Amino acid sequence: MAGNRGGQGRRRTKRPNGTQRPAGKESSGSKALGSGLFARISPPLRFLVATALAALITAGITVWVNAGSESRQQRQATQEDLRKPPLTITVKYIWGEGVEWAMKGKLPPDAQRQFEQLTTIQSWGQDNLNRLHALLQHNNGVRFEALYDDRTKTHIGESTPLRIIVSGNRSSPVVIQDMHVHVLKRESPISGSLFYGEPQGEGDAIGLAFNLDAPDPIALRTDKSGLPTDQPYFSRKFVTLQPGEPIVFNILAYTKKCYCEWELVIDTVVAGKSQKLVVRDEGQPFRTTALANSYDAAYSAFSTSPTHIFTRMSPNWTPLSDRPGWNK
Repeated sequence: MAGNRGGQGRRRTKRPNGTQRPAGKESSGSKALGSGLFARISPPLRFLVATALAALITAGITVWVNAGSESRQQRQATQEDLRKPPLTITVKYIWGEGVEWAMKGKLPPDAQRQFEQLTTIQSWGQDNLNRLHALLQHNNGVRFEALYDDRTKTHIGESTPLRIIVSGNRSSPVVIQDMHVHVLKRESPISGSLFYGEPQGEGDAIGLAFNLDAPDPIALRTDKSGLPTDQPYFSRKFVTLQPGEPIVFNILAYTKKCYCEWELVIDTVVAGKSQKLVVRDEGQPFRTTALANSYDAAYSAFSTSPTHIFTRMSPNWTPLSDRPGWNK
């Protein structure tokens, strides 16, 4: 037996033609195709199967990649949605046609002259009425509307009427569970100057009311005439807004005792999470004042002046002076 270079015998096998080859040296092609079910498939069909398998693998990778991309996009959309406030809110005053203002102190001399010029009978009209409101607002006046119940001859208080338009701002429904007022400041009613011309006719229908004299003013129902009741508005109902759905609340906050600065708080629930929204007047608190017992200067539009719409009244005059027998 001949020796080999590695010091180990090498076994040889016979090929069909009588020649020999080293054991274990099958060709790679015959080994790959000679095992399993795949070797029994004819070459044309084998090509089709291989092509189909390749297509399935490619499709699986594509689906997996697309699913991952969609998942990332959904997460980003959810995060952006959560960063948005649950509601978009628009606030508008819904004053009547009257002139009801109070301010601390008196008008400065220049403003006083403008007031007298604007309120002459000859020049009085809608344009001058608008200018008068602007003048009083510019001098830090607080506008209000007196509330009277003619049925019971009761003075309810002085109010600030607002229209609140809210819309759902999330991809899922938003539930308004409650509204309440947070009073930031309470002081004695403003008693500097009073400008009073009671509106004629009806104002906007009111649906909610807040008593600013209460320790924790909650939303109250109103009656058919728009006057507040003692029944909570949200005790038996919620308001659900779909994405983009708007709803309008006409509200009034009223007081009989104080000058108040306040903000409206809306309690919401979206996707199971609670969130409070604070509503203000362009970033500043809303302001409401009750009537004082007397004023340094009081002007009434219900007078008999031959030259001016407003006449200066006696120091102890208030609008309630013209309503004898009323519950004040």
